[in-house]
Amino acid sequence: MRFFPLKFQRLAAKRTLLVNVVAGPILLLTLALAGLAVEMSFLSDQHSLLKRQQTLADAAARLNIALKKQSQYWQDYLLDVNSDKNLWLRFRQQERDTLAQANNLLVQVDRNQLQKDVRSIIYALEILRISYQESRSEHLKSPSNFIAINQQIRRIDETPSALIEDLYQKIQFHASSTSETLRQRALLMSGVFALLLVIATLIYSRWSCRHTQSFLNHQAQHQQRVEWVLKHDYLTDLLTRSELIVETENKVEQRQSLYAFHFSLSNIKDAAHSQGHSVHDQLIRIAARRLTNEKRAQDILARSIGEEFILIVEDDDELAMRSYAKKLLNNIEEDFSIAGFRYQIACSLGISHFPTHADSPSELLRCADIAAVQARSLKLQSPSLYSPAMSQRITQKTEWVEQLRTAVANNDIDIVFQPQVRMSDRCITGIEVLTRLTTNTPAINFPDVFIPLAEETGLIHPLGRTVCRRALAELKRWHQSGYDISMAINVSPRQLESDDFVEFLTQLCHDHQLPTHKIDIELTESNYIDHRHRQFDQLRKAGFRISIDDFGTGYSNLGYLSRFVPQQLKIDKSFINSMTHSDRRYALVESIIGLAKNQAIEVVAEGIETEIQAHLLKRLGVDIGQGYLFSRPVSATTLDTLLTQQANTQQCQSV
Repeated sequence: MRFFPLKFQRLAAKRTLLVNVVAGPILLLTLALAGLAVEMSFLSDQHSLLKRQQTLADAAARLNIALKKQSQYWQDYLLDVNSDKNLWLRFRQQERDTLAQANNLLVQVDRNQLQKDVRSIIYALEILRISYQESRSEHLKSPSNFIAINQQIRRIDETPSALIEDLYQKIQFHASSTSETLRQRALLMSGVFALLLVIATLIYSRWSCRHTQSFLNHQAQHQQRVEWVLKHDYLTDLLTRSELIVETENKVEQRQSLYAFHFSLSNIKDAAHSQGHSVHDQLIRIAARRLTNEKRAQDILARSIGEEFILIVEDDDELAMRSYAKKLLNNIEEDFSIAGFRYQIACSLGISHFPTHADSPSELLRCADIAAVQARSLKLQSPSLYSPAMSQRITQKTEWVEQLRTAVANNDIDIVFQPQVRMSDRCITGIEVLTRLTTNTPAINFPDVFIPLAEETGLIHPLGRTVCRRALAELKRWHQSGYDISMAINVSPRQLESDDFVEFLTQLCHDHQLPTHKIDIELTESNYIDHRHRQFDQLRKAGFRISIDDFGTGYSNLGYLSRFVPQQLKIDKSFINSMTHSDRRYALVESIIGLAKNQAIEVVAEGIETEIQAHLLKRLGVDIGQGYLFSRPVSATTLDTLLTQQANTQQCQSV
């Protein structure tokens, strides 16, 4: 790019050796000093646009003063090479002063507009710098655009040359309006501005290259970090499931014997409900650390989802594999200690083998998942090895879930009632609500099957509320008929997790004009002992009676019974069935009844089927009895008949 006319260059080549040797170096040295000053000024504060403009103006002024102080020969040379007649002109000192004054006037008049044009170029350079920064920031947000953004940065670096060409055109325009001699002088000064802009461009280029390299280094580090994050779990720093599949593919291609261990922590969410998610996360980290410390170096460990871990084991010895799996399972089930609290976490372990059970990494992990589900559903205390029958059960379960979903949507639900009688006279004082489905698949119509499915899929919420609405509507009818009975409703832990469950139940009692103390909320022993739901306390405050169902089959924590006294305690039927055949079971039932009586808790014995059982339980102090001896679960219509008979005969003993 040329900043001086071609004529200037041809005449300069014809000048004397003295001019070329002396004047040239002086100009270059002066411009270099000015450029250095500009560069230092730019580097001092490259983020301030106003300071850059002031620096350019100051540098131009200093260069103008330096040119005025040049030798007589240099002054003559400037005038000679810029004249049209090619004459060697010499000016006296006064003429030079006059020329300088005229030039100053010209500079005063034209410099403002010229500086505006220079300022516009500087603005453009600043925009380029900002664009560069935005490109860098955009890359940090989206590393995948690296190639496109690099191309954009190259375009940014190439732009200043076009801006300088535009400035030179503006300089020529300003110079055309002056007289011949002074025009050449103005052109020289304008060239100084152009040269300063070149220096600024070089500074920008150096800055751009330096920061581009820094950016590339930073983006390489950032890219490595992004790749690491994409491959690892954020909580445990273990591999993700998808990355584990990639790592396993290499081993599968080599046809190595591989086992997939699927660890599933079944009750770790309970800690999150009672102590908060921070404890949940700490438990996950501890479990991951235990597996990491115990696994072999060649094995690959990853966190699958939630509370699940997968370990790929290289081994062809099934016995050694089983021993290894049992060791890991025992280690991870040891008590967890956090902030002075101890937690017992149950773990289910499913195992699958390549190539016996699968021919790909994804299939291998799927089979291990199925085996873990089987171990969890059967509550196995040992590892479960995959078998094809497990897949069939999973398929069946999927079909059942879909049928359950349809049944809930279509209201294919039936409720029955089992009477609860007072042991002293066998009068019906209460009923327990039991739920049945009326689908075309008999296998899922009973609570032992569909209740776990409903809890697992979340269908327990609409199912439970439907049962409550229909049951309380029947209770209202019986109360209006003069039968002052209570009603026991089984509540799932998942229902208690709903924030508005207590509000829903309270409003339902209000709508049916039923006192809340006539409603017994039956909770399993483990759910009651955990005492982790704030809705539990809200139930008590709302007036609902709390009943512990199946007492003796869970933790039987006497300390909790003394702290959170329920209104009712139900002895599990397994104890009732065996108490007449085992002195130990009889003594256990007697102890449970004595414990409840000491706490003024009402005792209900369920599963009574013989008169001997009824006689013994009555003698031990049981208040309420329930079982086939008194009545099977019946429909609302049949219960109407039983209540009517009891009222008419006023003889409860015959019930």
